[in-house]
Amino acid sequence: MKMAKKLLAVVLAGVMAVSMLTGCALSDKVTSEALEKALNKEQVQGTVDIDYKYDNGLNKKASKVWENEMENKDFTLSNNSLTKVTVDSKDYLYYVVERPEDYKTFGGWITAAKALDKAVGTPAKTVNGTEVKVLDSNKSTTSTKAKVNFGVHCDSKKGTDGKGTKNVNYVVVVFEVAPKA
Repeated sequence: MKMAKKLLAVVLAGVMAVSMLTGCALSDKVTSEALEKALNKEQVQGTVDIDYKYDNGLNKKASKVWENEMENKDFTLSNNSLTKVTVDSKDYLYYVVERPEDYKTFGGWITAAKALDKAVGTPAKTVNGTEVKVLDSNKSTTSTKAKVNFGVHCDSKKGTDGKGTKNVNYVVVVFEVAPKA
């Protein structure tokens, strides 16, 4: 009987670990899909000239940005600008926003998406003053819309507000950098 209880405890611990990992991945997926819908809305862009596409492959880069730039450090939210960072010897641009309460629907993302779209349209300045832009991966000769791929990483950090300590949820949005002209 003791062996059966131990085996059951190990199996239960494994199931809980897998469900936690899946929960984080599902949160990133739901967040990215709602953000993608919001970014592609006319009420965000005005004239829709950028086709935003969620790229799951960029999520690992977004996770590394969080780990290297924010996880154990103080940081500020992006303020209508992208920040350049190097991950695995390649340059990326990132944007940090507090995750809206209604993060599962595109409506919850409208305000943040407007600021993010504005930042994507403005070249980022590096420390030495050079400009870097988000990669337009549109290969079509017939479409005039830019195609921009992004990845996300959702995480939380303890913070304080007027009412005390609380967990604040953040989203790091990562874009590839366009090659120098």
